[in-house]
Amino acid sequence: MTWGLEDASVGFGSRIALEAVTLPVLPGSVSVVIGGDGSGKSTLLRALVGLVGLRRGQVRRPAKRDVAYVPAWRIRTTPMTISSSPTTP
Repeated sequence: MTWGLEDASVGFGSRIALEAVTLPVLPGSVSVVIGGDGSGKSTLLRALVGLVGLRRGQVRRPAKRDVAYVPAWRIRTTPMTISSSPTTP
């Protein structure tokens, strides 16, 4: 299954956060979202996993039970030791 957004727009009140964004996410690929503060990176990821609704466009994703999303603030505030790091062999 290919994940992705197609012609997706998201807004909050009168504020447009994303407009006409298309992002295909191919199985087995690594994708990077880069942009400045307030450019819509978090909103794009939230739309992709179903945490915010679209004003228009389509989103394709697996069932919510098969999707994990950890917001950045959660990572920064969760203590982690070297022994609990996921990159430790």
